[in-house]
Formats: sequence, C-alpha cells, structure tokens
Amino acid sequence: MPARWFVDESALGLGKLLARTRDDVVYTGHRDIPGVSLGTPDVDWMPTVAQQGLVAIRRDRRIHTRPAEVRVFAEFGLRTVWLGGKNLAPGRGASSFSAMVFPIESGVLPADP
Repeated sequence: MPARWFVDESALGLGKLLARTRDDVVYTGHRDIPGVSLGTPDVDWMPTVAQQGLVAIRRDRRIHTRPAEVRVFAEFGLRTVWLGGKNLAPGRGASSFSAMVFPIESGVLPADP
C-alpha cells in the first residue's frame, strides 16, 4: 500500500512505532520519503509531503502560526493532524492515532483504488 501518513520529526518515535505495524506510514528520515531527512526545516518538508498527498501527523502546535509555514499550508494545501497533550509517549500516541484513524481516513483521505 502506498504511504498515506507522514509523521514529522516532532513525533518521530510515534512514526517509527506506527511504521512497524502499518505499511502506509512514513516519517522524517524514512527511506521511502527521500529529501526529508532528520533536521529538515518544516518549510522544506511541508511541500514535499503535500505534493505526495500525505497527511502529516505532528506534535508542533505552533506550525499554523508561523508566517512562512502558513504560506506553505495555503500554497500547497498540506493536511495535518495534531496529536496534543503533555508527555504523550509513542505508545499512547499510537493508541490515539488508532482510535481516530478510521474517521479521518473516511472523511479526509480518498478511498484505496
């Protein structure tokens, strides 16, 4: 299955955990998303992720407030899901993701061909 989800570096542990159990998840530094290595600035990975049609999972709640990043959202139509909360360990994040994935996929992502 092609990737549908991208987990940014702010939730890297979650991305690695999800990628072990789902084949539709990539994360910062994953071999299947070249050009998005660790340390890539948000404004550089965001267009790549948007152009591939991926939904980004993030912990950074301020990404919608920085002017350069707001421009990228508007220009490329990046879709994101914010997983918030203090001390959200990867395992708890995976549980949160699993609980919300079906409603998100059915409402946001196109159906598999």
